[in-house]
Amino acid sequence: MRRLAVLLLAAAALAAPATAAAQPPPADPATPTFAGRPYLVREDGARATLYLRLERAIPPRFDGEIPATAQVDGRRSSLAALP
Repeated sequence: MRRLAVLLLAAAALAAPATAAAQPPPADPATPTFAGRPYLVREDGARATLYLRLERAIPPRFDGEIPATAQVDGRRSSLAALP
């Protein structure tokens, strides 16, 4: 009986740090909202540029690109910041 109690206490001591470390990931920041109206400018017959301004900056990915895409007329494209 004493051995069982010691084993249970040891198992509880080992499980306590694992349950304390298992926390949910931090919440994502709020979705950025438009600061003004986005507009689309046709460059030529096959190219258009979408201009938009957001309330807050989007943090870049590890390679410096903005982690966002836009879909215009069924075609997806990545976004790039303007200087």
